[in-house]
Amino acid sequence: MIFVIASGGGFAWESKQLIEKLIDDQQPLIVAYVCSSYEFRAFFHSLNYVEYDVITHKDGFKFRSLVNIVRAIWTGISVIRKNKVDKVVCIGHAGAIPFFIAAKLSGKETIYIESLTRTNIVSRTARLLLKMRLIEHVYVQWPNLEQLPKLIYRGNIL
Repeated sequence: MIFVIASGGGFAWESKQLIEKLIDDQQPLIVAYVCSSYEFRAFFHSLNYVEYDVITHKDGFKFRSLVNIVRAIWTGISVIRKNKVDKVVCIGHAGAIPFFIAAKLSGKETIYIESLTRTNIVSRTARLLLKMRLIEHVYVQWPNLEQLPKLIYRGNIL
């Protein structure tokens, strides 16, 4: 089971592309999204065979306080255990950090995919996740970024 942390804004489209590819490959998924986009919610509701948990900013779920970070980690651990998750994947969103912590505490594989918009340098989120050793794999979507240590280029998700 793959646990995808999806987000809205500029990452929504890339997250949708990833999820659709995983579904096409018949990968069992659970999707959590850390946004309040109604369009994004409609997309998930249209996928009847995909399980999902809702984690939104709308409900006051923000990562600005220690209590909410701990709550997010606990939610991540619960989802991982309940659904027998093998891998946790996220595209370019800092909101996934507590879920990567949960994955590490649960002994699960973590994969971070840098946003397509990162053409010359990786994000602060990727650098932080690497420094904290919370991710095993960092995939970039531009071949010139692969020259940096620990970054892998295998094409883009489009």
